[in-house]
Amino acid sequence: RLFSAHCEAVCGLYRGRRSMKKTILKGAAMLLGGVLLGTLLMIAAYAIPSETVWENVRVSAQTLANEGLRYEAIDGYHASRLDDFTDAIMIGNAVLTTEDPVESAMTARHFAGGETIGTLMRYLDGEDVPTESYARYWHGYLAALKPLLMVMNLNSIRVLNMYAQLALVLWTAALMVRRGLSRHVLALFAAYASLCPVAVMQSLQYSTAFYVAFGAMAVLLWTDGRMNDALFFMAVGMLTSFVDFLTYPIATLGLPLAARMALRQKQEKPCGLADFVKICLSWGIGYAGMWSGKWLMAALLTGQNVFAEAGSAMGNRLGAVDDSGVELALTTGVQENLRIMFNPLTVLMLLGVLAVCALLWLRVGGRPDVKRHGPYLLCALLPIAWYMALLNHSAEHAFFTYRTLCVTIFAAVSMAIPTGKAET
Repeated sequence: RLFSAHCEAVCGLYRGRRSMKKTILKGAAMLLGGVLLGTLLMIAAYAIPSETVWENVRVSAQTLANEGLRYEAIDGYHASRLDDFTDAIMIGNAVLTTEDPVESAMTARHFAGGETIGTLMRYLDGEDVPTESYARYWHGYLAALKPLLMVMNLNSIRVLNMYAQLALVLWTAALMVRRGLSRHVLALFAAYASLCPVAVMQSLQYSTAFYVAFGAMAVLLWTDGRMNDALFFMAVGMLTSFVDFLTYPIATLGLPLAARMALRQKQEKPCGLADFVKICLSWGIGYAGMWSGKWLMAALLTGQNVFAEAGSAMGNRLGAVDDSGVELALTTGVQENLRIMFNPLTVLMLLGVLAVCALLWLRVGGRPDVKRHGPYLLCALLPIAWYMALLNHSAEHAFFTYRTLCVTIFAAVSMAIPTGKAET
């Protein structure tokens, strides 16, 4: 009997190693395929003639010029500030092309200088303006944005965003109910509200991470979690790197991760520390691997030393000084982002959510299951770790990086919601 048990253990270990080896090989193939596919998509986007989008870009640029660089979707509500500076870069990239789409796709030149909207307007008026390489990002959003600009301008895209984002949130909520996680809908809407949806709908820059984060949650719930976690989260990290600037990318890890935890608990297979680390590591490999893949492809196809450019920018964003040279404390980024996120309106919303949670506890009774809360707590701390790691970026761009805290809100509300016999 002892020998038989020993043989079963050895066989299980062997199968586990074989499974891990297969996952690693699949992950490597997926990363390589993603880099090649991303390169082809970018070349295809830049192959679209700029003349086909010129008029809609002009109308879009005028919209941005009318709003200005510090435009707030809700006047006086700082959490609703748009990033029209970056939106001008994104729209401008749709018309800044050379005769060689490969070079254009890999270098992704944008207007030099600090006033992107005015420079874009001057370029559209025929003025010769300086440009510079922005090769360290994929700019994968152009694969969707440029075809859209062929048929509509920024105002129409904002309307489209409104309907698409609302539909995605409602679909995710419906899938939660279908999977027996109806009480987590409260956490979903709290996280969504904390993003300031009226600003996200109007901003190209804010929309990329939103679609990846909520889309990943929807796919995870739709498949009922019947996927390889490592490969799925690696793919999410890759997609985030492809389409997103450095906005609030941790949301694309934290929100699907929290949804995965909820599914696992419903299936009586709670996520442990090892699962948490594996998923975070998989997402990180996909995110960093896809990003560095762009640098490699740009270097191979253009001869440009993108690694040096990217390394310099990364060193700046990881630094402990702001853009004016003032030294930052380790907690400065955390404090700035908390200050913007927890404004009076968000606090009022969260108090209402907690009141609903309290009513649910009165109905259900019982005590919180501390064992189930451990993974959620780790998930809630992900934004704090991110702010401390990217200190300069988090402090300088808190007006949009505060949205990363939607992960903390989702996890915290999930901990506050009673589960078990009352789950429907």
